[in-house]
Amino acid sequence: MSHIFSQDAVIELGKQYQTQVAPTSRGGCMKAVYIGLGALFGEDFGFKGPFHKSFFRRARRKEIQRGIKEGHLNTIDRVFRALVHEGVVFQEMIFRPTKHGQWQTEDGSQVDGIEQALQQKVKSLADGSHFFGGAISGAIHSILLRVDKSGDEVCIYWMDQFSDGYTAVRRRAFVDNPNVTGKLDRTIRKFGKNSTRLWLLNPLGAIDVGVEIDTDGDGVNDMSVPAVEKS
Repeated sequence: MSHIFSQDAVIELGKQYQTQVAPTSRGGCMKAVYIGLGALFGEDFGFKGPFHKSFFRRARRKEIQRGIKEGHLNTIDRVFRALVHEGVVFQEMIFRPTKHGQWQTEDGSQVDGIEQALQQKVKSLADGSHFFGGAISGAIHSILLRVDKSGDEVCIYWMDQFSDGYTAVRRRAFVDNPNVTGKLDRTIRKFGKNSTRLWLLNPLGAIDVGVEIDTDGDGVNDMSVPAVEKS
């Protein structure tokens, strides 16, 4: 794959994180991801856009059907898995922490670091900016990673609700600077010892929120618009 995101899209995402992204009373990390998706793919993918609204309604309907707490199924890993089926992101990369400080991947092999794995992932890609979506430590935190490649050099930016563009962070941020090159694994480990999942975003991705996909196999399509629900 040789495609990259345009510089206009990269710049727009940085602007959105400066002007529209901020911590909220409920955290704000998923909202930040949606805003980032909107900057990269257009308003259909953005916060309160068609995809967001349809996925939220779909998750809430399943929660009501199963009698579980609101928000339990509205998680970032489920969001990205739905986007996989639409071609917006590629298949997830799974990293399970081991007792020896390494990470086990989906094929059972072990790597010394997630940052090392990302460097290897973009090695064959074109120079430029690539983006990954992340569900950190069991989806306790949601992020986007901007990964810039120039020859053999790779620079990684951590983008969440505390990121003030690409060069600064807000108070109480998990990092001192969005640039976490050389610090990615250390940062991820702050969130616990559960699996971390990453998805490479597809610059050519497109979505049809009417496509009939049943991600979790419960017989109801993820993106179908549910009937009006009564409390």
